[in-house]
Amino acid sequence: RKLQLMKIEEDKRIVKKSKGVSFEDLQVEDDLDESGNEEPESETEKRGITFEIAKNKGLTPKRKKENRNPRVKHRNKFRKATVRRKGQVRGVYNETSRYGGEPFGIKASVSKSIKLK
Repeated sequence: RKLQLMKIEEDKRIVKKSKGVSFEDLQVEDDLDESGNEEPESETEKRGITFEIAKNKGLTPKRKKENRNPRVKHRNKFRKATVRRKGQVRGVYNETSRYGGEPFGIKASVSKSIKLK
């Protein structure tokens, strides 16, 4: 490994003398060489697997964050169900005074009935 580095440095000196290349250009080349194109230090060592390989999720679709917490999921599910039910069934009110007719009148176009079984 050291021999390879020494050869590279020597080659750079020769190129610099012959072409008149600036020191900054050579520095950029050094950074590129050392960044990620290195060979493994020994042939017997095996590379570790990546997180992506370990999880083996493949092309599974992205899921909501809500699905990770069952308590929150069911709480939101109940809230949505109560909102839907409020549209179907009238709310129960405590009787403060005797029944005096419908306060807003009866609309012929709206029917909110309950099916008897």
